[in-house]
Amino acid sequence: MIVLPNGLLPASVIAYSASFALTMLFLRNRTKLFDRVIISALTMTSGIWLYEIAYHYSWGLGGLLSDLSRLSISLGGDVPFPIYFAGFLVAMPLVVRQYFTLNRLFVMVVAISAILFVVWLAIGFPQFWCICSYEPVWGVWWPRESVEPLGYVMNSLTKLLAVVPAFLFYQAQKHTGEIRPYS
Repeated sequence: MIVLPNGLLPASVIAYSASFALTMLFLRNRTKLFDRVIISALTMTSGIWLYEIAYHYSWGLGGLLSDLSRLSISLGGDVPFPIYFAGFLVAMPLVVRQYFTLNRLFVMVVAISAILFVVWLAIGFPQFWCICSYEPVWGVWWPRESVEPLGYVMNSLTKLLAVVPAFLFYQAQKHTGEIRPYS
């Protein structure tokens, strides 16, 4: 298992970079470079926090109401999850909603992300950094050597959720029926 400094997974770097790059690509003919960079950075940040919200509450923590009642931007330890801060960051791309396009590709990526999270939860939400769940995986108590790689793979696969906001900017090419020669 490859883990970068501060516990960052290579899949995280790939997903967050892909979110930025895809947003830049999808907006290439619709905005100026500076605007694309800002929108891409907001979209990437939204994707990170969208993933963090889903991951945090997948633990089945009962703190949603208390988290909503406290303003916090701290992470780690015994501090409440920064739900206001996270919600604000997830909502930031709404500022540029004129560039949004609900499309099949977006719906497909959302569906795949949701299915991956459901599968991860259904198999016991294994983690690669600890045996945090005392529930069997598919009804079987697996040894630590098996659970950690499974947790690593599932944690990596579900990073696709961080890329979801980028697909709001995808705009399918309109076919005009013209045949244009290659130049």
